[in-house]
Amino acid sequence: MVVSVVLLSLPIVQTKLAKIVTNSLNKTYNTNIVVQKVDLSYLGNVKLKGVQIDDHHNDTLIYVNEISTSVFSYKNILDNKLEFGEVDVSGLYMHMKTYNGEEQDNLSVFIDKFDSKDSKPSTTPFLLTSSKLNIDNANFYLFDKNKQEDAIVYYKNIIGIVDDFKIEGPKVYANVRRVSLVENHGIEVKQLTSNFIYTKTKMTFDTTYLETKNSNVSADFTFNYNREDLADFNNRVQIDAVVTKAEVSLIDLNKFYSEIGLNDKVNFTTNLKGTLNDFKLTSFELESNRKSIINGHFHFKNAINKENGFSLTANINELTSNYENLKIILPNLLGENLPPAVGKLGRFSVTGQSFITTTLMNADVIVKTDLGKIITNLKMTDINDINNAKYIGEIEFVDLEFGKIIQDSLVGKLSLIADIKGKGFTLDHINTSINGNIFKHQYKGYTYNDIDINGVFKNKHFNGSLVSKDENLQMSFTGLADLSKKVYDFDFVADVEYSDFNKLNLFKRDSMAILKGKIDIKLRGNSLDNIAGEINFSNASYTNQNDNYFFTDFKVASEFQDSIRVVTINSTDIIEGKIKGIFKYNEIGKLATNSFAGIYANYTPAVVTKGQFIDFNFKIYNKIVDVFFPEVKIGANSTIKGVISSDSDQFELTVKSPHIDAYDNLIENIRLQIDNKNPIYNTLLSVDEIKTKYYNVADVNLVNVTLNDTLFFRTDFVGGKDLKEKYDLSFYHTINENNKSVVGLKKSNIVFKENNWAINPTNNNQNKIVFDKGFNTFAFDKFTVSHEDQIIDMAGIINGKSNKDLTLNLKNVDLNGITPYIDGFVMKGLVNGKVNYKQMNGESFPLANVSINDFYINDIKQGNLFITAQGDNSIDQYHVAARLTNDRFDVFVADGEIDFSVEQPTILANYNFYEFNINSFSDLGKDVLTNIRGKIKGNGTVSGLLENPDFNGTLTLDNAGLKIPYLNVDFDIANNSKVELSNRTFKFLPTTITDIDKNTTGSLYGSIIHYKFKKWYLNLNIDTDNLLVLNTVEDEDVQYYGTAFMDGTASIKGYTDQLTINVEGATMPGTEFIVPLSDVSTIGDSGLINFVTLAENGVDKNKREEVIFDKLKGLNLNFDLEVRDNAIAEIVIDKNTGSILRGSGNGYMGIEINTNGKFVINGVYVITNGIYEFRNIVNKDFIVQPGGQVIWNGNPFDAFLNIKGIYKTKANPSVLLDNIDQSSNRKIDVNLIAKITGQLLNSDIDFDIELVNQNSSINSELDFKLSNEDAKMTQFFSLLMANSFMPLSDGNLNFDGNAALTGNLSEKIAKVLSGILKSKGDKFELGVTYDIASKNDVRSYDLSDQLGVSFSSTIADRLIVNGKVGVPVSTNTQQNNIVGEVEVELPLNEEGTLRAKAYTRQNDIEYDVTDVEGYTHGIGLSWRVDYDNTKELVDKLLQRSDRGKQKKKVKDSLKAEKKLINIGARKKDSIPSKVKN
Repeated sequence: MVVSVVLLSLPIVQTKLAKIVTNSLNKTYNTNIVVQKVDLSYLGNVKLKGVQIDDHHNDTLIYVNEISTSVFSYKNILDNKLEFGEVDVSGLYMHMKTYNGEEQDNLSVFIDKFDSKDSKPSTTPFLLTSSKLNIDNANFYLFDKNKQEDAIVYYKNIIGIVDDFKIEGPKVYANVRRVSLVENHGIEVKQLTSNFIYTKTKMTFDTTYLETKNSNVSADFTFNYNREDLADFNNRVQIDAVVTKAEVSLIDLNKFYSEIGLNDKVNFTTNLKGTLNDFKLTSFELESNRKSIINGHFHFKNAINKENGFSLTANINELTSNYENLKIILPNLLGENLPPAVGKLGRFSVTGQSFITTTLMNADVIVKTDLGKIITNLKMTDINDINNAKYIGEIEFVDLEFGKIIQDSLVGKLSLIADIKGKGFTLDHINTSINGNIFKHQYKGYTYNDIDINGVFKNKHFNGSLVSKDENLQMSFTGLADLSKKVYDFDFVADVEYSDFNKLNLFKRDSMAILKGKIDIKLRGNSLDNIAGEINFSNASYTNQNDNYFFTDFKVASEFQDSIRVVTINSTDIIEGKIKGIFKYNEIGKLATNSFAGIYANYTPAVVTKGQFIDFNFKIYNKIVDVFFPEVKIGANSTIKGVISSDSDQFELTVKSPHIDAYDNLIENIRLQIDNKNPIYNTLLSVDEIKTKYYNVADVNLVNVTLNDTLFFRTDFVGGKDLKEKYDLSFYHTINENNKSVVGLKKSNIVFKENNWAINPTNNNQNKIVFDKGFNTFAFDKFTVSHEDQIIDMAGIINGKSNKDLTLNLKNVDLNGITPYIDGFVMKGLVNGKVNYKQMNGESFPLANVSINDFYINDIKQGNLFITAQGDNSIDQYHVAARLTNDRFDVFVADGEIDFSVEQPTILANYNFYEFNINSFSDLGKDVLTNIRGKIKGNGTVSGLLENPDFNGTLTLDNAGLKIPYLNVDFDIANNSKVELSNRTFKFLPTTITDIDKNTTGSLYGSIIHYKFKKWYLNLNIDTDNLLVLNTVEDEDVQYYGTAFMDGTASIKGYTDQLTINVEGATMPGTEFIVPLSDVSTIGDSGLINFVTLAENGVDKNKREEVIFDKLKGLNLNFDLEVRDNAIAEIVIDKNTGSILRGSGNGYMGIEINTNGKFVINGVYVITNGIYEFRNIVNKDFIVQPGGQVIWNGNPFDAFLNIKGIYKTKANPSVLLDNIDQSSNRKIDVNLIAKITGQLLNSDIDFDIELVNQNSSINSELDFKLSNEDAKMTQFFSLLMANSFMPLSDGNLNFDGNAALTGNLSEKIAKVLSGILKSKGDKFELGVTYDIASKNDVRSYDLSDQLGVSFSSTIADRLIVNGKVGVPVSTNTQQNNIVGEVEVELPLNEEGTLRAKAYTRQNDIEYDVTDVEGYTHGIGLSWRVDYDNTKELVDKLLQRSDRGKQKKKVKDSLKAEKKLINIGARKKDSIPSKVKN
């Protein structure tokens, strides 16, 4: 054994053994295998070194540096069966070749030699096994000499493990585990795992897992083939693969297939079947990291060998991506042909079918995008030459946001369906037609519907039509454009049947904008300089809310007469005139400049084409100019004409217009004449008035003459808000010898704020600016402005952008005289100081030092103000310090930085207040808050935007207060009240306020916020148990007045010009709230009081008109009040006589008032006690019974009354009632009852009589006796006046109800008095009257009420005497005349129809201005005949009828008097507990 081991270890023995083994194999299988050395160890290990297998061309097929393994069975080796355990293979090189002219590769030939099918049956098939192959530094190369000399594929540095490796005859089995390699594309495979089987007809890679740095794939692969197919692997080897999971970086994939992009990673699963040049991907599901999704079935042909004709058939379930991501994923073959417009669609999703080749694309797909949906059924050919690609098919847009695609914000969604057919996409190649319908097109917010399009563009010719059937655009458009010639031809016709430009949002200035008409365009040309032809508008009309405008013709024509162009505009409704000349449009401005500036000898003219001239003359009509130019309105018959010549430098211009309103600027009556060759004047301008939002001027006159190469101007005008500022300016312009412009001011005057400022008062040669043509250098030669001892001067130089030196001096300048008008502010003071700005080589040194002595704001002295500002090497950043002193003490100090370098300037500063007077800022409250007063102290910081800064700090108020004039309440704010400042908020900490009139108090807290110091927002609150909140007096223009004390809360919120005051609480003693009634028309009914509505000419005079509080713009008042019994309600029935209905009680009132005329009261007031004070000839008080109500439901003048009043008296009813002892003189208690119900301005009063504590029979009899209204009224007033009943035998007073509706209250009372004083029998009657003077009469100031006594007597049963005597009742001592009337009648026949009459009467109309009364006297006969028809009249005339009876009708009337509703404080003696008779 020892000998054997020693022998086997000898190299010569090992080499001999290797030859024995290889010779046996070579002999058996006809192979050429060489093992250079075999190393056998005594442990059974074997090392084969230098193993080389040559192919059938004796070239190296396989070479292995070293193979290490163990041999377990020597017999198997001898039987040509090599069964190894674990094998280590190092330095393996395999060269798999297909030689030129051969189809089989050398490996296949070599393996075929081990195939036992040709061997003898007893021959054992070749078997090589290894339980485990450990591979290190293996390399594989694949050659096909039929195609190229270099290796087609190679894998280097293969390292890994192969389990269960077996070569059995021509079959190979290997379970590859954890193999790494580098393949020929440079991809480093970190791990490859697969169960590999190789046969002559199939290669199988089961459970394959491949991992690289960026990718990993899990799949099963099967390659099916015949041996001869391997020679054409791409086209003949069938691949059947199932990719269960793949995460592939496009970086890796691009190395295999350069048509793929780089910057994404895809995750996919699929089934693949076919050859590499003809395979199908089924159930392909892909999602990239960039969220691109592809889902469908795809058939690729010639994807590897594109030269054979690439094609892709796609059945797309979903393709979701965007333009950029899709280009990354798709091969460049597709991505580069995607039109860029796809990028504007955003994220899109595609479904449908498509067929694509290198030259053709069919697409029957639906594309859903972020911008809408596209449906296509298109076929495109020649797509490899996209400019000449052909296309045919149908395309549909559904709500496609077309405006975003073409980047036009005015365009919205587009929906259309159209057939297209054509070729090319550029102007030179396009030949296409389109025929379809637009069923939605959005433009400027309007959606157009039903538009048909049909057109062809071919050989640079366009011919087409458009027909719109939209309800707001009904038109047809046809046209032809020929772009094939050197000079283009255009021929278009648009026939607009109806178009509403307002609804189309094309012209919104007019609420109605309807345009109709026909437009015919025939033009020839390529540019404005050679265009010729006509544009005709015919039978056109425009209708807006103001008028209908018709213009039958509007023609613009351009023609060339020889070389002279003539442009004619002709419309008798818009503009007519012409331009004639030789000119280029883009040089017209230079022509005008050269002609106008040619007067200067030193002027260098602009280069223009020689021989140009323009002669123009236009007349502009006002009819519809504003239709075409919404911002411009030109007065009727405006004209513009002129001449421009380049060769003679002639410039003439004449403009006349009575009115120009352009862009919020108004010019009235402008007349301008310019003639640079006129020896008297060159320019003459006059304007009546110019109004702008910045400044107004009027009476403008300007004249310009040229003398010695200089243009001299003289102008005068007035300006300002009230046109009180006067300007008288004299200036000039010339060009000096250095070709620089010089603009100077001669002695001029400006009157500003009544101060006469002189400019260049000594009329020297300074006061001018010299600047170059490029506006780079400016020299200011001491401009001086003065008024008395006030002087302002400015001088300096600007040299480019980096060097400047400017100085402004102010000496004894009145601040008020130089500051503009500021609403609510008048500032005064004496300004002295200097402002200097220097810049040297870009470094800036601005400095300002200004003082204002005796500084006043709104006539309140603040002290002396000192301001300094110094730039920090910049004109944009300043250190600013301000100091306000008063009597040598600081009042205000501020110090900080202001930065103008940013778009919105900022500030950062500290401030201190020392007893600063805020009285000057009272006008900030406008008319809503006044008398703002007090002094503040404190400190803090100000920061943020300069125009709207933030304040932080704390202020203390002393002697402060404010007034609310609308409520006429003025409050003092407690001393040492604190205000915290935070950002733009001024927060008032709780403090006490005291009204200065009644000395009531409350607690105030809240905040005030400012916005740019222009708008102030208040949010203040008041808590109180008794505070004066209203203190106004009666006035003709107010809707309410009075005094109100409140227990509750109040808030003041809103901007100062739009405040809302909310008050919620209860009334306190002393409260009076009075709402006066105006224009109440009349008084009277069958009762005592009735408010009736008088309508004159159909207009209700009592209807409340809208009330505008001009002085209190923006104020809203809301009161939620609990009215307690410490207040009373009053209805002033008659202000002249003093009749009042007053009561106390409880209730609720919600009152709302605003500046839009809103005046609302809601609530219920329940009376607990009260009186009705009747005041006239008789003064009586009625006791108001508890439970009466006044109800408001909105309109304060439509209040509903339900009140009952009782007047108590005693009387003997025996003269009236039979159930009372007629001999008794005992008086019993009697109640006179007045019931007031209904609306305030149209109430009803019912009267009744009640016997107190009487039995039912007596009350029943009374009701029966008074069932007649006249009887009741007679007894009521008899009791009211005389405290007694009237006997029925004396008759009633005939209180006519109809007459009562229009009768005068005083006349009724007088009638009652007369009835009471009437004597028994008709021989003598005595009456009393009381006439109230009319307060509506213009003579009412001199008239008094009148008490009259009337009498009537019959003497001797025949002679009738009637008379009346009147005595003035008034405090007017100037009127004390006694007036009287007497009438005597004597019947001359028995019937009394014929009478003799004599009279004397007072005149109704006074003709004398003296106090003497006028009288009229007369005597005559009268004859009366009563009849009902003509026959009766004839009979009576013939004495055939009985004597008739006369009837008499009475009608009374009275003018209106003022009434009031009062809710006021109850005085202790206002409601007596007992009413005395």
